[in-house]
Amino acid sequence: MEATEVTRRGDQDVERSACRRLTEGCPYGFYFRDITCHYERGTLTVRGRVPTFYLKQIITSRLQDLAGASRLRNEVDVVNVAGLSSVHPK
Repeated sequence: MEATEVTRRGDQDVERSACRRLTEGCPYGFYFRDITCHYERGTLTVRGRVPTFYLKQIITSRLQDLAGASRLRNEVDVVNVAGLSSVHPK
């Protein structure tokens, strides 16, 4: 097995751990079903959409001490039915 394969397998383990931490045993897990986690070189990046800034903050608090990730990038957008959004037009 090559070193890159081993590294990617370890990256996938971190990604799976992060997704489990967001959904299992979390009262807000329903909102986090479509959140994606990508881990590379010590940085865990989470993307997706949630309806409130509070839920975005919950994501950060649940993942901030995840083993293996030295940096967390929360790129989750806040979009709700009232039209309020953190998404900036391009």
